[in-house]
Amino acid sequence: MAETTKTGMGMHRGGGAERRRHKRFLPRECDMSLIKEASGLFKVFGAGSKDNLAQAVVDLSEGGARFVTRTKLSIGTKVNVTINVRLFNDTIKTVGCVCWSADHNQKNGHYYVAINFEKLDPLQARKISSIRDYLQSPEFRQKEETRRRTRPAADTSSLEYDA
Repeated sequence: MAETTKTGMGMHRGGGAERRRHKRFLPRECDMSLIKEASGLFKVFGAGSKDNLAQAVVDLSEGGARFVTRTKLSIGTKVNVTINVRLFNDTIKTVGCVCWSADHNQKNGHYYVAINFEKLDPLQARKISSIRDYLQSPEFRQKEETRRRTRPAADTSSLEYDA
């Protein structure tokens, strides 16, 4: 397992300096889809895949997102991202570019795919920031604690995110 080091720029698993500009978080209360953007003649005629490639969302920030997929995507692949924010009854749509892809170390045939958002509108970025702020607020934590006490324990073994 990679060692976590503390640098002047922040914490980073793997040893180097933290290069991220935005803090990542698990986007609870959000449904996200990742659809490979059509290219060439498929784009000209409006044809292409409409299949959601995202099996699970690992994290989100104003700069991008990380997903678990069953399709290995090449670096540079353009994707359309839709984030349905149930918390605020809102939707964020943007385009991203795959910046890295790696085999899932615990599930055969699954991959981690990270994307950078391209040309994310400042209003959309503020919405993502608002989601993170709310999910990390004492108010939300209290609601979650109350829910946990009042419902039976759920099987969380299938959740796909890193601690």
